[in-house]
Amino acid sequence: MQEPFEIHPYRPDKTLAPPTETTRQFFYAKLIRLGQQWIRPKALICIGAAFMLGRAVVAGELSPFGLASMAVVVGRYRYLILPVFLALLLGQATAGLTSSLWLNGMVYISLVAVFPSLLGWVEGSLPLGIFTAIWAFGVKAGFLVMAREPLFYDFLMVGLEAVIGGALVPPLMLLLKGMHRGKQDFGKLQEEMASIVVLAFALLLGLNYEIYGYNLGVILSKYLIMLAALRGAGWGAVFGAGCGLVPGIASLNGLILAGLYAISGMLAGFLKIWGKIGLITGFFCGNLLYGFYFSDEAVLVDFLKTSGVAAALMLLTPKRAVQNLVNRWLAGEQDLPSPVLKQMEERLDRFAHLFKQLAVYYEQGAAAFEQEPAWDKLLNKTYQEVCQGCSLARFCWERDGHQSYRRLLDWAGKLAEEDGKGPGTGVPAELKNGCVKPEELALALNKFLAMEQVDAYWKEQLTRNRKGVATQLGVLAKALAAAKKQLNSTGTKQRDLEELLQQELEDTWFRPRRLEVWGEPQGELEILIELPACQVRKAQCIRKISDGLSRALDCAVALREYRCPAAPEEQHCHFHFLTIAGMMPEIGLAQLPKESGTVSGDAVLVTPLGGNRWCFILSDGMGSGEPARQESQTVVELMENLLSLEFDLAEAVRMVNTLLILNGEERFATMDLFILDLQQKKLEFVKIGAMPSILVQSGQCRVLESHSLPVGIVDEINIETMSLQLEPGTVLIMTTDGIWQGAPQEQEEGWLPAFVQGIWQLDAASVAQKIIEHGLILHGGEPQDDLTVLVVRIQQG
Repeated sequence: MQEPFEIHPYRPDKTLAPPTETTRQFFYAKLIRLGQQWIRPKALICIGAAFMLGRAVVAGELSPFGLASMAVVVGRYRYLILPVFLALLLGQATAGLTSSLWLNGMVYISLVAVFPSLLGWVEGSLPLGIFTAIWAFGVKAGFLVMAREPLFYDFLMVGLEAVIGGALVPPLMLLLKGMHRGKQDFGKLQEEMASIVVLAFALLLGLNYEIYGYNLGVILSKYLIMLAALRGAGWGAVFGAGCGLVPGIASLNGLILAGLYAISGMLAGFLKIWGKIGLITGFFCGNLLYGFYFSDEAVLVDFLKTSGVAAALMLLTPKRAVQNLVNRWLAGEQDLPSPVLKQMEERLDRFAHLFKQLAVYYEQGAAAFEQEPAWDKLLNKTYQEVCQGCSLARFCWERDGHQSYRRLLDWAGKLAEEDGKGPGTGVPAELKNGCVKPEELALALNKFLAMEQVDAYWKEQLTRNRKGVATQLGVLAKALAAAKKQLNSTGTKQRDLEELLQQELEDTWFRPRRLEVWGEPQGELEILIELPACQVRKAQCIRKISDGLSRALDCAVALREYRCPAAPEEQHCHFHFLTIAGMMPEIGLAQLPKESGTVSGDAVLVTPLGGNRWCFILSDGMGSGEPARQESQTVVELMENLLSLEFDLAEAVRMVNTLLILNGEERFATMDLFILDLQQKKLEFVKIGAMPSILVQSGQCRVLESHSLPVGIVDEINIETMSLQLEPGTVLIMTTDGIWQGAPQEQEEGWLPAFVQGIWQLDAASVAQKIIEHGLILHGGEPQDDLTVLVVRIQQG
C-alpha cells in the first residue's frame, strides 16, 4: 500500500515587486521610446504640419484638413496620435475655432477608440477616407442633437466638413508615405503632385496669420506665384488663380483676388525674360489693377506692402537656386508623356471655360445695375413721410391722384437736373397754392432725391467694377487657352539643328551658353539663345547673330524678343528668334521729337507673332514728352501682350480702351495697328484716332483712313477693322499727325500722297528718312510736334 504523500507549495527566496511598480516602469519605458520617436526630424515635421493643418479653416468654421490628418495618423502612424492630436487642437484654437473645439476633439478621440476594432476592414486610403467621412458625420451629428436643437444648416456644414475631410485622406496618406520612405523623385507622378498641391493649399490657409500687420499666407502666396511665373505666363496665371482663391475659401469674401492674382502671375510670366526685375515689375503691374477696383488707399497700400515683402524674398532667393528650379521644370517638360499632356490640356480647357462663364456672369450683373432712377419708390417715400398724415390727402391723392403724381414727378425731375438747391426752392405754383405743406414736401423730396443719387453713384461704381472684373476674367480665359495651345504647339527639340547652329555661331566668335531649337524641320522654328555678356553694341550683336542663323538654316529669321544685361551682376544675354518663310518685310523707321525735346511721345512696335504673321503698331500719346511717351508705350505693350494671346483686333482694342478708362486719368492715345499675314498675303488693320496711312501697290498710292476717337476717352468705342489682299513689293507708310499737318501757318495738310508717289521705289529706310526731312522743312526747321514714320515694304524672302 502506497504511503500518502505531502504537497509542499513553492515559496521563492525573494519577494516579488508589487505589480503596480512593474506597470509604472513599463509605462515610463514606453513613454521614453515614444518621446525618442517624436523628436525625430520627420516626426517633428509631421507635428508642425498638423499644427498648420489645424489652422487651415474653410468658410470660417470648418476644419476638414484636421479631420483628414487625424484619420491618416490613426490609420497608419499610431505612434504620432498624441502629439498630432494636441497640435491639431492647438492650431484650431489659435485659428479661432474655440466654439467647436470640444466637438472636434470628441471626433478625434472616437477615431482613436474605434479604429483598432476595424483592422482588416479599412485597409487602403480610399476605404479609410469613406469611413472617416461617415464616422465623423455620425459622431458630430449625434453630439449636436444631444447638446442642443440643431438647424438644417448645422447638419449641412457638418456633412460638408466630413465629405471634404474624407476626400483629403488619400492625398495626405500618399504624401506622408512618400516622406517617411524618403523617396527622392517624389512628385513626378500626377497623384504625388496633386498631394503636394493639396498640402501647399492647406498650409497657405493655415498661414493666415499677421505679424506686425503683414499676413504670412498672403506673402507666401505671392512669392509662390512669382516662382510659378518663372515657368511662363500660363503657369503664373493658373497658379495665381489658385492662390487667389485661398482668401475667398477662408472667408467667402475674397474671390475677386483670384482674377487679380492671375493677372499678376500672367504679367510676371510675360516679363520673366528680363530676370527677377522683370518678373517683379510684371507682378506689380498686375497688383496696380487692384487700385481700379478698390478706392480705399489704405487697402491698396497694405496690398502693395505684402507684395513688396514677397518681391524682397524673390530678390534674396539665390540666382542658382532659381536657375536650378527652372532647369528641373524644363527637364520635366521634355519628358512629359502624352497622357499627362492630355490631362493638362483638359484642365486648362476647364479653367478657361470656367472663367468665360464667370466673365459672362459679371457682365450680366453689370447690365442689371444699369437702370433708370426708381421714381416710383422715391415718390412713395415722400408721400408716406409728408402726405399720408395730412388732412387734405383725400383731395390731393384720392380725387386728383394722377395729376398730383405728375406734378410731383416733374418737380423731382427738375430738382435732379438742378441738383437740389434747398427746401422750397423752385416749388411749382400749382403745388405751392394747393399744398398746405410745401416746405415739408420740398425738404422730403430733396432728402430722398439725395439718397437716390448716392445710391445711383455707388451702383455706377459697382457696374464699372463688375465690367472691369469681367474684362479681367476674359483676359484670363484667353491666357489659359493660349497656354494650352502653346503646350500643344511646342513641337520637338531639334538636336541636329542645335549642333549646326552652335557650330555656325562659334565660327562667328560667339560662344552660346545655351542654344535650343524647337519646332518642326519643315515648319516654323523657335530658337532660344543665351550668350555671355559682351561690350558689342546691341544692334551689331543682333545683326551678326541673325545673319549667322540665316546662313545656317538657309531662310530668314526674325528677332521675337531679347534681353541684354541691365545691371553689372547680370552675366548673360537672351535672344528669341523665329524662322520666316516666303515674303519678308523690310522695315524703315525715322523719328524726331518735338522742338528741342529728347523723348518722343510716339511709340512704335514691330514684332513677329508667329505663323508668318507680323504686327506693326504706331501710337501717339496726348501731348508730347515723357507723359505722352508713357501713355503711348502703355497702349503698345498692352496690345502686344493681348495679340500674343490670340485676341482678335476688335477684342484687343476694346480691352485696352477699358483698361485706360478704368485708370481714371483724362489721358488718351491714338492707335494705328496693322497685322500682316504673309501666309495668306493679307493685311488687316484698325485705326483708332490715328492719321491716314498710305499703301502703294503697282505704283498707285491709296490712302487708308478710319474715323474714330482715340482709346481712353469713351466707354464704348467704335471699332472698324478692314483687310486687304497684298502682293510682293507693296509699301505701307504709317505716320503720326505731326507729319501730315506740317506747320499750322504753312497750310500744307495733305502733302504726303503726292510726295510718296515720287520716292516709294527707294528702300524702306530711305523713304522714312526723306519723309521726315520734308516734314521738318514744312515745320520751318523746328518740329512743332513729334514726327514718326514707319515704312514696311513686302519683298520676296
